[in-house]
Amino acid sequence: FTVLLKSYSKFLDAFKKYQAFIWTNFQKKVVYFYANSDTTWQATDEIKHAKTKTCKYMQEEGILVSTSPPNTRQLNGLVEGISGMCLHYMNRFLMVGRLSQKLRGRAWMYAVMIYSITPGPSSLPQFKDGETPHYVMFNAMFDASIIPGPFGCTVSTKIIGTKSGQAVRCSKQGIYVGLSQNSKSIIVLGLENKKTMRVYPVSYTHLTLPTKRIV
Repeated sequence: FTVLLKSYSKFLDAFKKYQAFIWTNFQKKVVYFYANSDTTWQATDEIKHAKTKTCKYMQEEGILVSTSPPNTRQLNGLVEGISGMCLHYMNRFLMVGRLSQKLRGRAWMYAVMIYSITPGPSSLPQFKDGETPHYVMFNAMFDASIIPGPFGCTVSTKIIGTKSGQAVRCSKQGIYVGLSQNSKSIIVLGLENKKTMRVYPVSYTHLTLPTKRIV
């Protein structure tokens, strides 16, 4: 479960959605919240206000809040390593696809998805026999058949529209920029209007990688 925030003020709303996600999928409540070093919360007035609201809400919900010691390599190494790997993936996706930095959010989310379906390190007890983080969390294998091709490839999609009140089929080209949150449809960035749309697996046809920067 990954959310990209434009500002710290959006954190509490995102956390409430995470709570709902955990309850809907696992019928369990969040009882423990582990955050990064407390120095992260002391940069601006906006961040301090977000921290106050978040701590008050978690106290009302009975959630235990804990933070890591600042600049502790032993504790932060694993998280920093995962973040560095996802950052590397993100840059590679944008470079190979010849895409703009405007799509770095989509590329980052896709990198996290790739990490979640990659077998975890055998040194950790929760990853047995090459299990993936996705399997550990959902107890089910990820259906990779929905992935049409590499991030940034051009897809020709068949979508159903309306004209004069009648349903018509039309074909449009777009750029594959990831999966929907439920992983049942793909997200395509239209080449004409530069807007994203959800497309179901049966509707894309042709896949190519761009030879020049197109977005």
